[in-house]
Amino acid sequence: MSYNDEAAVAGELAVDGTPVDGITLAVVLEGEQIGTATVTDSEFSGMGTVPASVPDGEAELGVRLPFDDQALAATTNTTTVTVRETESKLSIEGESTGNQEITVNGTLSTVSSDGVAGEIVQLRVDGTSVGTVTTGEGGSFGETVSVPDSVTGSDVTVAAVYEGSGSNLASATAETVVVIGETGTQLPTSVWLAGGFLVVIAAGLGFWWYRRSTSEISSGGPADDRQSTLDGTTATEKSSDPSA
Repeated sequence: MSYNDEAAVAGELAVDGTPVDGITLAVVLEGEQIGTATVTDSEFSGMGTVPASVPDGEAELGVRLPFDDQALAATTNTTTVTVRETESKLSIEGESTGNQEITVNGTLSTVSSDGVAGEIVQLRVDGTSVGTVTTGEGGSFGETVSVPDSVTGSDVTVAAVYEGSGSNLASATAETVVVIGETGTQLPTSVWLAGGFLVVIAAGLGFWWYRRSTSEISSGGPADDRQSTLDGTTATEKSSDPSA
């Protein structure tokens, strides 16, 4: 049997050979109640659902009289069963809410999409633990966490980690990348890179224009013509004027 399977029990109950009727028994797995069974004419049968909280491996399945203040003393009768490990999976979404905070939502489930409630999931930002959250109905969870001061940059990796210790579920991890802002508006890394490329291109064009202008001046090209025009005459006029 494995997580969320039905565990069935059946048997007879008598007290000193006297049939018992109308008694409700607790179905237990490794000491944890998972269901009930009703005794009718000394016979009982019942079922319980295997929870995630029972570790995988050998476990004791049985029934227990759940009271000790009546004529029948509390007692337990069990048999050994094997609980198999079940693969699990995590899904996660993250959104920056400003002020160095991220809202995280996700779901813990089995590979067959059965949500797992009551399990602890650890939340991390760029590898640093920022808290834990307990899964609710359907395996869903949600929390707002603060980005640690040690984390730098605008793009951070948010991870949800389920270790599965003490349960019959395998560990699972899910990650997502969230763009956050520091004090003021923090541009994404891609924008900074694009701006850097534009600066490099502008510097290159400026250097090319400077070299071109220097070359024209040294060769008596268009730069000399501009200077002659500023004097009020062209180079041709100066050479033909006798008084020059």
